[in-house]
Amino acid sequence: MVLPQEFTPKEDRGMMMINIRPPEAATAGYTDRQVRDAVEILKPYVASGEVQRMQERVDGDDGDGSIRLIMAPWEERDRHITTFLNEVAPKLKQVTG
Repeated sequence: MVLPQEFTPKEDRGMMMINIRPPEAATAGYTDRQVRDAVEILKPYVASGEVQRMQERVDGDDGDGSIRLIMAPWEERDRHITTFLNEVAPKLKQVTG
């Protein structure tokens, strides 16, 4: 799983994209498992209402995947998206093949 520097938003736009780039020659099935593992990590944030919506995608052609998170409106959240990211990034980095 790749978490590039630009993954950290400078302002809280209420949305973030997590890109998953598998090793070369990995199958879509491999990426699908990686996405599912990441989704499991993120489910408690959906259950708590901090994340309002989560959309997953696996591209069968190039094997890349992504998870789009739509955060709850600013007035319904207790923390900035950067603080959220600082909590979840180390957890997501633990997703390995």
